[in-house]
Amino acid sequence: VLAAGETEVHVVFSTDCSPYQHWQSINVWYSARAVGQRGPVTRIASGCAAAEAGKIAAEWLEIDPTGTFRAHFAPAGALRGGTYKYSNKPSGLYHWLTTARPPPFVDSSRGIVVLIDPDQMLLRPITAALGAGLRPSPRKGELVDADGVPRVLGAVVARERLGGGAVPADEDAGIFQR
Repeated sequence: VLAAGETEVHVVFSTDCSPYQHWQSINVWYSARAVGQRGPVTRIASGCAAAEAGKIAAEWLEIDPTGTFRAHFAPAGALRGGTYKYSNKPSGLYHWLTTARPPPFVDSSRGIVVLIDPDQMLLRPITAALGAGLRPSPRKGELVDADGVPRVLGAVVARERLGGGAVPADEDAGIFQR
């Protein structure tokens, strides 16, 4: 439960309905739970047959009866002018933002959407203050603290621009030992 006035952070990720992305989705949920992520985590599954969607929805409810871990089903995406294998992400996100029940936020003026990939794990909770106190460094895509030390968020931003994942910093490695 969020405190009065607290910014809502809603973590979402886009998948298809393949078994491979199904186990990745469960991994995202458990990593979010392990680090104490506050707020909902939603899988946007695009292009699922009705039977697949029903099975996923039932399993999500079994994993988390509170409804914090959500599944949203969107039609397979297509971009104008033809198909593109990654079009499910923008079209699924748009579908979720415009049709989700319950809606993504209690108060959309105080909501932040965090879009991750299903093969990513949370190493610490994502909050509205995640980048507080950081500033851009002279190196493109990197953020540093007040002492000029590069921080993990900078690595995440830089690697995302290049299409890769983030390598955990030493202080984050403990989550893998639990």
